[in-house]
Amino acid sequence: MSENIKRKILRKYIKHAAEVSDRSYDEIEADMFNLKRQYNVSFYRYAAHHMYNLRYGELKVRYGGVEDPDVALVAELRGMSYEKARAIMDRLRDKYGIMYKEFTANKMFRYTDNDDLKKRVKKYLDNEQKYVKEISTDSGWTPEKSRREAHRAKMRFGVTTRQYSRYRFYAMSDEEIRAKMRRWTEDSKRYVSIVKKESGWTGKQVRAHMKRYGVLYDIIKPYYVLYRAWELSDEEMDSYARQKNSETIWSKHNDKAQCRILAEKHRFDEMYKDYTGRKFWVNRDTDFDEFSEFVDGVEYVFCKPIESGGGLGTEKHKVEDKRALYNMLMAKERLLVEECIKQHPEIDEFIPGCVCTIRVVVIRQGDTVHTICAGMRFGHTTITDNFSHDGMVADIDIETGTIITDAIDKKGHIYDVHPVSGKRFKGFKIPNWDKVREVTEKAMFVQDGVNYVGWDVAVCEDKAVLVEGNAMPDLVLIQAPYAPEKKGMKYLFTPYMEDK
Repeated sequence: MSENIKRKILRKYIKHAAEVSDRSYDEIEADMFNLKRQYNVSFYRYAAHHMYNLRYGELKVRYGGVEDPDVALVAELRGMSYEKARAIMDRLRDKYGIMYKEFTANKMFRYTDNDDLKKRVKKYLDNEQKYVKEISTDSGWTPEKSRREAHRAKMRFGVTTRQYSRYRFYAMSDEEIRAKMRRWTEDSKRYVSIVKKESGWTGKQVRAHMKRYGVLYDIIKPYYVLYRAWELSDEEMDSYARQKNSETIWSKHNDKAQCRILAEKHRFDEMYKDYTGRKFWVNRDTDFDEFSEFVDGVEYVFCKPIESGGGLGTEKHKVEDKRALYNMLMAKERLLVEECIKQHPEIDEFIPGCVCTIRVVVIRQGDTVHTICAGMRFGHTTITDNFSHDGMVADIDIETGTIITDAIDKKGHIYDVHPVSGKRFKGFKIPNWDKVREVTEKAMFVQDGVNYVGWDVAVCEDKAVLVEGNAMPDLVLIQAPYAPEKKGMKYLFTPYMEDK
């Protein structure tokens, strides 16, 4: 066969692969030549085995002799050889595009019967369609474009469709996605380094154990470090409250469409205005007169980017020159601008100028509202109290409103007093606790279908007000204060995971 004919056939392979995989011609061509050069995988084999549906990093694992941690874990859990475990996982990856990490995250290793595995795969594919629908709804793309872009991100960056939807990757450029993935990788390396130093384990041992507890008990790396999970037995780890528990309750008790309002800050302020106790303004589709009316009589405003969370990008400004402030705010991305909350002076003593909020996790069953738990967050070095950004949390007795633990930060540092003021945490009685309970219970009746919420509440001198609502609250805020005692708190949530 002449070289010219060979090149024509090769171009045909690449063109076909690009059409059916939604990847670019250049990407597939590069993968084919790299595999041929490094591992002697023929072009025909690449096309015949649908390898264009795999990222090059995954192909290196298959053909380069690199041991994949997900495959190694499945081999351990199933009591089989690494090669056999990989063969099982490869079949699903080749046929359905299920990455190794998706195989373990969806716990497909538990299904030894083929019929049961097929049902689990069908559930995975159904969920893929659900995430595509979420992307389409939120982005305005057609379902076909949503599927194509999510698949492209999986091939290029290793992003699952679920991540693509939940982390709003569809609103990011490729460079922004790369930057986020780099941050995740750097964070992962940092957590591994911390555990290596604390445990004396090798990096390989740490990564394997993190993978094991991440898959079996849904413990993400930051919380693995916070809980000192390398010191816990499987039974102890299983007793810990984690985000998967919150997700289970959310899926059983909440209507996703109704809960969307909680995630959209400006819509939340409008829907729950009877319980927020403050004015607000959005720096879009407005004019100076509306802004001037909003800030009339307001001394300070607090600004939150509408598209972010976790306390990122928050700002506080004094209202002096209205026009200058208006121009500055209008030049920024979409912001929710609120009248600053003036918190109770006893709470302000902990860290003056930072509103310290209470996370109250509540569930409604019919006409009855149950308060599951409550924790108080405190800022440390910033104007926000967010736990994921240098904040601290302490547990509250829900009957008395008294703080009953020391505070702890995300790095596992324990504080009996606030490092700024020296004010003691344990034994502090939350002012207006009856009003905290009242506002969180009444707010549960604003929307039907919103039956499980983690309310963020600020306490003022004569009232308690809602700051935000979280339809799938992170349970680390109840679990973290008990991490030093190695005490699992999942039992608080188990009753609501089992019924509807």
